[in-house]
Amino acid sequence: MYTVRSVYNLAILQSLKAERCQVSGDWDSMWRSQVAPKVRNLIWRTGRGCLPTRDRLHVCYVQCPIHCSLCDAFKESEWHIFFDCPTSVACWYVAGLSHIVHNRCMRFTIAGGVLMDICARGTEEVLGRTLMVIWGVWQNGNNCVWNQTMSSTSQIVTDAHVLLA
Repeated sequence: MYTVRSVYNLAILQSLKAERCQVSGDWDSMWRSQVAPKVRNLIWRTGRGCLPTRDRLHVCYVQCPIHCSLCDAFKESEWHIFFDCPTSVACWYVAGLSHIVHNRCMRFTIAGGVLMDICARGTEEVLGRTLMVIWGVWQNGNNCVWNQTMSSTSQIVTDAHVLLA
């Protein structure tokens, strides 16, 4: 017997099995990481491809500028804001994580792939620091848009370390 509930559950199950929703990676390591739940949610949204970056908002017909709020030079995508924007590149250097991130950026084409690889292969300490820098960069972009304030790269990294402790 079909009910609205059974059809809904079947539709959800089928959509989860769809290839476009499959994200490979060590999700368990990410969920067990010693960071705040809001940080894990940010990483999950990045891995699932549903982070509300300006390029994604533009595709959904949201009227907003498409360029990065931090550098105003390139289209704001997950990849740009976390790995290509001059602010994020400087943060990786200040945090001492540039070699870890750069090596993975050479192997992956999506931000979620880089983060899932760090979750799978990084130490707990590196994972925590990486996720907190990602959070700091994201927060800095949001502060730039909503509060018209922008932190220095050293402040972003310092705040990330303080929040991790």
